[in-house]
Amino acid sequence: MSKSTQLPPKTPPAAQEAVPSSHVPGFEPIHVDDLIGCVRCSGDSFEQIELLFRLIKAHAGETGTVKTLADIGVGLAVDGSSFADVTREKAEQGGVRS
Repeated sequence: MSKSTQLPPKTPPAAQEAVPSSHVPGFEPIHVDDLIGCVRCSGDSFEQIELLFRLIKAHAGETGTVKTLADIGVGLAVDGSSFADVTREKAEQGGVRS
């Protein structure tokens, strides 16, 4: 075999293992099924918080600080629930990458 057609040397196994890991030593990466379960619970919690703020709002009257705070709480809970749902759906459809 001429010098111009030689293949490059194989990378030794020790060098292949030396690729830095992106996870924290001592912790294993989360499994996609566990991630989906955690995000589902998070979404459920936000939905429950939303219901709680809606009940507070319903009993707070038409105006006042309590109604305003309940409105803010509803908005935050809806946003959190939506974010959790979208994240869960993405993880279910395509897995997780680092």
